[in-house]
Amino acid sequence: MKPRENDPNHPYVRALKGCGHGRLFTEPCIDCEIVGLIEEYKRAIRTVQRTRNRLRALGVKLPGNTSAALTRREGGK
Repeated sequence: MKPRENDPNHPYVRALKGCGHGRLFTEPCIDCEIVGLIEEYKRAIRTVQRTRNRLRALGVKLPGNTSAALTRREGGK
Protein backbone atom coordinates (compact mmCIF):
# COMPACT_ATOMS: atom_id res chain seq x y z
CA MET A 1 0.00 0.00 0.00
CA LYS A 2 1.37 3.36 -1.01
CA PRO A 3 0.38 6.49 0.89
CA ARG A 4 -1.75 9.10 -0.82
CA GLU A 5 -0.01 12.07 -2.37
CA ASN A 6 0.76 14.88 0.02
CA ASP A 7 -0.66 18.23 -1.08
CA PRO A 8 1.45 21.06 0.38
CA ASN A 9 -1.23 23.57 -0.74
CA HIS A 10 -4.05 21.85 1.13
CA PRO A 11 -6.07 24.36 3.20
CA TYR A 12 -5.27 22.44 6.41
CA VAL A 13 -1.54 22.84 5.77
CA ARG A 14 -1.84 26.54 4.97
CA ALA A 15 -3.84 27.12 8.17
CA LEU A 16 -1.42 24.91 10.16
CA LYS A 17 -4.39 22.73 11.19
CA GLY A 18 -3.50 19.45 9.52
CA CYS A 19 -1.45 17.46 7.08
CA GLY A 20 -1.36 17.49 3.30
CA HIS A 21 -3.38 14.27 3.19
CA GLY A 22 -6.49 16.18 4.27
CA ARG A 23 -6.53 15.12 7.93
CA LEU A 24 -6.60 17.39 10.96
CA PHE A 25 -3.71 17.04 13.41
CA THR A 26 -6.24 15.86 16.01
CA GLU A 27 -7.07 12.83 13.80
CA PRO A 28 -4.68 9.95 13.14
CA CYS A 29 -3.34 9.93 9.58
CA ILE A 30 -2.28 6.50 8.37
CA ASP A 31 -0.57 7.99 5.31
CA CYS A 32 1.66 10.22 7.45
CA GLU A 33 2.50 7.24 9.66
CA ILE A 34 3.44 5.12 6.62
CA VAL A 35 5.73 7.87 5.28
CA GLY A 36 7.37 8.25 8.70
CA LEU A 37 7.92 4.51 9.11
CA ILE A 38 9.45 4.18 5.64
CA GLU A 39 11.90 7.00 6.44
CA GLU A 40 12.72 5.41 9.82
CA TYR A 41 13.35 2.07 8.07
CA LYS A 42 15.71 3.68 5.54
CA ARG A 43 17.66 5.39 8.35
CA ALA A 44 17.90 2.11 10.25
CA ILE A 45 19.33 0.31 7.21
CA ARG A 46 21.96 3.04 6.75
CA THR A 47 22.83 2.87 10.46
CA VAL A 48 23.31 -0.90 10.31
CA GLN A 49 25.45 -0.62 7.18
CA ARG A 50 27.60 2.13 8.68
CA THR A 51 28.05 0.20 11.95
CA ARG A 52 28.87 -3.06 10.14
CA ASN A 53 31.45 -1.34 7.93
CA ARG A 54 33.08 0.36 10.92
CA LEU A 55 33.28 -2.93 12.84
CA ARG A 56 34.86 -4.59 9.80
CA ALA A 57 37.37 -1.75 9.53
CA LEU A 58 38.31 -2.34 13.18
CA GLY A 59 38.82 -6.05 12.47
CA VAL A 60 35.94 -7.31 14.61
CA LYS A 61 34.35 -10.63 13.69
CA LEU A 62 30.69 -10.01 13.04
CA PRO A 63 28.00 -12.17 14.62
CA GLY A 64 26.69 -14.85 12.29
CA ASN A 65 29.89 -15.14 10.27
CA THR A 66 31.27 -18.57 11.01
CA SER A 67 34.25 -20.17 9.36
CA ALA A 68 31.93 -22.71 7.68
CA ALA A 69 29.93 -19.91 6.09
CA LEU A 70 33.11 -18.21 4.90
CA THR A 71 34.48 -21.35 3.26
CA ARG A 72 31.19 -21.97 1.47
CA ARG A 73 31.33 -18.47 0.02
CA GLU A 74 34.95 -18.87 -1.02
CA GLY A 75 34.21 -21.88 -3.17
CA GLY A 76 33.77 -24.80 -0.77
CA LYS A 77 37.28 -25.48 0.52
